[in-house]
Amino acid sequence: MSSSTKPGRRVERTRQDIIVAFRDLLFERGYARLSVRGIIERANVGRSTFYEHFQNKEDVMRETLTFVVKPLADTIAATRSPAELEFLVRHMRETRSKTAVILLGPSGRVVQRFLAESLEARIAELRARRRNAVPLLPPRVIAGYLAEAQLALITVSLAGNDDCSPEAVARALYVTTNAAANALLG
Repeated sequence: MSSSTKPGRRVERTRQDIIVAFRDLLFERGYARLSVRGIIERANVGRSTFYEHFQNKEDVMRETLTFVVKPLADTIAATRSPAELEFLVRHMRETRSKTAVILLGPSGRVVQRFLAESLEARIAELRARRRNAVPLLPPRVIAGYLAEAQLALITVSLAGNDDCSPEAVARALYVTTNAAANALLG
């Protein structure tokens, strides 16, 4: 192993320590009571080390949620199938109490913003492919609407609705997101 790979591993390990500390504190205290200072103490890193990796706690939240947001946003680009979303929905159902902490309350707005930004990027890609598309609303508004609709469907399906299968929720996310995006893009 070359010495050039050691710093890379150390940097990645530190980054992961910060993410794990954030995640643990999020589930213990909730997003509103979580602070950069708490993350630093839990991760056992210095303040400057934290800021080498992240700008603030929202930045860590975004990194933590990439595995959730990316497949949801990719429904517009049609690069994800309903079957791939089913895995995500099933995981959210299996970790229902943790998912509720993330989607409800103050952190829910961060999730919604991050998802809307990701959806807006996919909408831009779709508009580029459909050169003559004239959106009915500004893309940012469409993205915000789609993000809230996706999160609402997930939240409602997790609220004791075990009669709604992960497969059905995933298919509904896929179909409604694509239909709405295409309709609103004109």
